[in-house]
Amino acid sequence: MERIVFKDVLPHVFSDRTDIDSDIWQSEAVFEKGRLYLVEAASGMGKSTFCSYVLGYRHDYTGTILFGDDDVRGYKTADWVDMRMRHVSLLFQELRLFPELTAWENVEIKNRLTSFADSHTIDTWFERLGIADKKQSLIGEMSFGQ
Repeated sequence: MERIVFKDVLPHVFSDRTDIDSDIWQSEAVFEKGRLYLVEAASGMGKSTFCSYVLGYRHDYTGTILFGDDDVRGYKTADWVDMRMRHVSLLFQELRLFPELTAWENVEIKNRLTSFADSHTIDTWFERLGIADKKQSLIGEMSFGQ
């Protein structure tokens, strides 16, 4: 899959609103493979809803969402599972990690399920992110309110 396209997508919850000012809702938004995107909006404007549509958790919208040339409304459960394993992932705001495990161990849990990358590749990513010392807990490295 090389791109995700939102064409005139509008969540049902926004259907009565006339004040939608968005680069995603009710427009054509194209997300290309290999590029990074920041989705930024005020609370209640549909950021979590957007993620739910991309991951196939929700389907309560008008318009069209395309993965490549495929309309996702035709996806079956197996198609969504394959998509999540191979093409799309989500990093939750709450960092839903296991705090008793190291950053490496948290990544390894997902990798064992998907066989996405070998250990050398994961090491390279950790080096690029500046967290190569995988013996340190990622949660322990964060400081809250200090």
